[in-house]
Amino acid sequence: MPVGIAGFGTTTMTRLYSQHPPPNAEAACTGLECILVDVLPFFWIGLFAVTLVALTYLPQAIDQCGEEKRRTAAELNAFTQFGTQVEKIESSTPYPVAGPPSTGRHHTPVDTRLETLQKAYKQTVMAVPHYREEYDDSLEVSVAEEFDTQTATALVSGTQLTPALKRALLYHTERAQTDRRQLLRFLTREKDALETTANTLRSIETTVAAVREYPLPEYSFEELAELWDQLRHCTKQISHLLRNRCTNIHTAAKRVTGFSDPWSLHTYLYHPLECRHPILAETAHLLESVLAAEHRVVQSMATRI
Repeated sequence: MPVGIAGFGTTTMTRLYSQHPPPNAEAACTGLECILVDVLPFFWIGLFAVTLVALTYLPQAIDQCGEEKRRTAAELNAFTQFGTQVEKIESSTPYPVAGPPSTGRHHTPVDTRLETLQKAYKQTVMAVPHYREEYDDSLEVSVAEEFDTQTATALVSGTQLTPALKRALLYHTERAQTDRRQLLRFLTREKDALETTANTLRSIETTVAAVREYPLPEYSFEELAELWDQLRHCTKQISHLLRNRCTNIHTAAKRVTGFSDPWSLHTYLYHPLECRHPILAETAHLLESVLAAEHRVVQSMATRI
C-alpha cells in the first residue's frame, strides 16, 4: 500500500506523481514568487480601488493537511502493529504445516506462519479506513509497493518463513514506519504554518478593510500618514511571509524520504486542490489589496501638499 496521500516510497510516489505533473516555473516557486514583493508594486501602481477576497486556498489546505495527518498516523500505527506480529513469529522453530491428507503423492506443504503473516498484513496495513478509497491494491501488489517485489513474492507465493524473509519483513516494516514518522513531522509543521499564516493574513485583511471604509478626503495629512505606516507594516509582514515560505519549500523536501526537489513535496500534498502553493497564492493575492490601499492613501496625501 502506498503511504500518505497516495504513496511514499520511491516507486509508489513515482507511480502516483506521474498522474500529477510538476507545475510550471511560476507555480514551483523557482524564484518568481520569492521576488513578488519587489515586482508587484510596478504591476499594481495604477490601482485605485481596494478589492478584498476572503481566504480561499488556506482553509482548503488546512483541511487537506489535517486529513493527510490522520491517514499517515493510521498507516504508521498499522505498520507498527504488523511489525509486532512479525517479531512474535520465530522463523527457525518448527511450525505446523497445513496440507491435504497424504495420498502418497508429493505435495508442497503450506507454512502456516506465512498464512498468519498474510492475515496480519491484511488486518493491519490493508485495514486502515482509507485503504479501499486510496489504494485498493491486492495483498501482493501492496507488499511489493511498500517493501519490494522479492519480499512480496516470498510472502504471498513462498512455502516457508525463512530467517532471511523474516529479516526482510522487519527491515521494510521499520523503514515504512520511519518514512511515515518523517511525513508526520512535515505535516505537523505544514499545518502549523498554514494556520499561522491564515491568522496573520486575516489580521492584515482587517486593517485593509478598515482603510477601505475610512472617509480619506476628510482625514488630515497626519492621520493619512498614520494609515500609510500601518499599511507599510502590513507589506513588510507579507514580504516576510513570502520569503520564509520560499525558504521552507526549498528545505522541506530534504527532511522527507522520497522527494528529491523543492516543489514536488508540496505539489504532491496539495494535488487534490486547485492551488499547489496555497500560502504563496493567498499571500500574493492579499498583497495586491494592500498595495492598492497604500496607493489610495498616498493619493489622498498628495492632495494635502
